[in-house]
Amino acid sequence: MKIIDNIGQFTLGRTKEGYIVINNEREYESHSHFDNECGARKCIGLINRGLQPRSRYFKKAALRLIGEEEYKGLVETRKEKYININKGVKK
Repeated sequence: MKIIDNIGQFTLGRTKEGYIVINNEREYESHSHFDNECGARKCIGLINRGLQPRSRYFKKAALRLIGEEEYKGLVETRKEKYININKGVKK
């Protein structure tokens, strides 16, 4: 594994299959695999900002990286549902 970057408590590394993020403050089991670097950085950024990811894959990765207790402390982000009020005039 080639280490690319250290972001806070996380280490981002490159492997043959893709990218790996390791939590340095926990045991080795606290790691997650990603297909691309952008996704790995996005997951780390969400965790560092204290936000819960919306994506099912990112949720599972974040839970694995920080543990269940810390994951429950993350703020859940909800997107407002868009409703188009102006439906126009029928002729």
